[in-house]
Amino acid sequence: MHYTPPAHAKKKAAPVPGENAPETYVNGRGGNTLEADFQARSAGCTLAYRGTFRLGAIIYAEGVEGRPALCVVFRHQARRAHLRQGRFIVHLPTAAQWEAATGTPLSRREDIVDFVAETVRREEAGSWRYVIGPDRITYY
Repeated sequence: MHYTPPAHAKKKAAPVPGENAPETYVNGRGGNTLEADFQARSAGCTLAYRGTFRLGAIIYAEGVEGRPALCVVFRHQARRAHLRQGRFIVHLPTAAQWEAATGTPLSRREDIVDFVAETVRREEAGSWRYVIGPDRITYY
């Protein structure tokens, strides 16, 4: 699979002879690989799962274990294997509802949703792909 950097990623200048070639992925946060970017954004973040696979909650927490500085609950549900509708859905507050529902600034929404989407995929749905929509993360 070929990686295409996101639109906001910038390419560095061409290498100068005699120097190491620069990385081609720069994320605006100082990281130069997708894995470093993900780990930097997720430092101190955890997910916990409550309920069953069919219906429950995913709890996003930041901070020290046992005393999180931030805790956000996302509801989830599994669906029958209708691929057009998705197999598993994590419900999200829309951008307009985000601050009131989570107590975090809208500027943090993208990082938190990306962390939840990728971590759930890694931990619970390794072979599935996901799509992030305005009010849900849908896994197929």
